[in-house]
Amino acid sequence: MVINTVLSVMAYNYPAEKMSVYLSDDGGSDLTFYALLEASRFAKHWLAFCHKFKLEPRSPDAYFRTASQPVDEESTSIKKLYEDMKTRIERTTKDGRVSEELRKQHKGFREWDLVSSKRDHQPIIQVLGISNGVERIHFTSALLT
Repeated sequence: MVINTVLSVMAYNYPAEKMSVYLSDDGGSDLTFYALLEASRFAKHWLAFCHKFKLEPRSPDAYFRTASQPVDEESTSIKKLYEDMKTRIERTTKDGRVSEELRKQHKGFREWDLVSSKRDHQPIIQVLGISNGVERIHFTSALLT
């Protein structure tokens, strides 16, 4: 999942006010936007966890694959949050559509309501994560020909 890369980059030991992550998706669908929205919510927990324990690797998937079984409550909680997020993304992707209930969670989904094709649309730019007043996660999607 591309969200592991986004989360890994965001977890770098670098001043938050100097870093933003841009995900550009050529003709991207609302499924990609949904996955990034889920990642931005999980990032609040993951980034604090990474900084607290100075984790390597910073990708949640790589970390949980290589780390020994979580032994403390905090590690167990973070792993559960990650697995739950991953399951929600996989379920939505398998369905092939973002449900109306999920679409109501962010105004960005309205962009796909205005197009005739999910992959052939006007440029879409959405800010998904803001930390200390700084925009940190940006999603851009445009059909590049």
